[in-house]
Amino acid sequence: MIVPSIEGEIHGIRALQSPAGDEAQVKKILVELHKVINQAETDPSAHGYYPYKKAEAVADAYGLTSCGRPSL
Repeated sequence: MIVPSIEGEIHGIRALQSPAGDEAQVKKILVELHKVINQAETDPSAHGYYPYKKAEAVADAYGLTSCGRPSL
């Protein structure tokens, strides 16, 4: 459920490739998405209903403020 969705996001981001000079910021986003996967696999209840908070904060800092957000 959540894991295949996030894995799809990770593959999509990697397929785009990082803009020159932005590799470190994009890597931070991917690291946070991997943390969501790890948390979902080990203790899915730990983040409550919305496990993306940290990943979104890193993406927001990079300038990705709306794409890929779920409709709530």
